[in-house]
Amino acid sequence: GGQAQERIQPYPVIPPPQFERAVTQGTRTAFGAPGSAYWQNRAAYDIDATLNVETRSLSAVQQATYFNSSPDTLAYLVMKVRQNLHAPGVPRNRTVEVTGGATIETLSVDGLTYSTSAGRRQAPGYAVGGTLLTIALAEPIPPGGRAVVETVYDFPVPNAGGAPRMGQDGEVFFLAYWYPQFAMYDDVYGWNTDPY
Repeated sequence: GGQAQERIQPYPVIPPPQFERAVTQGTRTAFGAPGSAYWQNRAAYDIDATLNVETRSLSAVQQATYFNSSPDTLAYLVMKVRQNLHAPGVPRNRTVEVTGGATIETLSVDGLTYSTSAGRRQAPGYAVGGTLLTIALAEPIPPGGRAVVETVYDFPVPNAGGAPRMGQDGEVFFLAYWYPQFAMYDDVYGWNTDPY
């Protein structure tokens, strides 16, 4: 007969301090489920897009409304511009076709036109860093408030096989991640700024 071996005990799971703070504030339970004070921000998108088959590009005017349901006053917004996976010099974990990525022609918040002259979190203005667009607001969004971000943008559609989840062969176009989308802002970490 064999001798019974003692089962190896796993190390204890130590939640990060941000999660423990969320449990204390009541937005999460110790198991991670929503707590009694849970909240969730939301967004609404109105997009007028044109696919130009001859130039193999997409251009669009987008009005994106961000609703702040959090208890925090937001001094800046973060959007994901996943088409910039195809911009030169952007970090990526796979080989993709370099097309130049998305070009933001104009950006405004609540009717005020912003420029790229301001750096991250300096108001007002916006900065594009890889697949992240950070908008430093002239007027912070209070709890229960909202902001309307209007962008005019365009990008060349990569060739089939030159991009994950999208591409074109001149006849068939399949598109994914084709519009700037607000990053997640949650009760544990705030803005999700992981690059695509």
